[in-house]
Amino acid sequence: MDSRLRIGSAIGKSEEEIAPELMEQVKMHAPDEGPPALSSDGKGAYPDAMLKTWGKVPEYSGRGAPPKLLKPEKDWQCLQVIKKRKGGKLESVRIKVVYGDPKQVKEKLGCHTAYIERTNLTDAFDEWEAGSQNAFLFKRASFA
Repeated sequence: MDSRLRIGSAIGKSEEEIAPELMEQVKMHAPDEGPPALSSDGKGAYPDAMLKTWGKVPEYSGRGAPPKLLKPEKDWQCLQVIKKRKGGKLESVRIKVVYGDPKQVKEKLGCHTAYIERTNLTDAFDEWEAGSQNAFLFKRASFA
């Protein structure tokens, strides 16, 4: 990954709450382009937000019921790093490619979320150091 560019930030109580807001911010910077390549944790909020922000309902082929569900484009790249913990210790890490060709996605994104985790930890520490008592998530979107 060549970039740690921050192009969005949001504050909220859960990733489900802030992921759509972050995706809208990203889309504002490049409204005519699709979503950036993205790696996230295993919760699924970001792939869902990508679909809601950039997904399209396929053309009706004339057979069967018309499609209603949003679908991703073929060139999207997204993976989830799913960590399994037991007793506070990391037990295993599984990589799930959500959108795109598995080999290409893994090559482009790597199989970790280290950059954004480090940023989030720094933000949380800064809030703690400043004496913040709130229970909000501070998230930044960083993309390749």
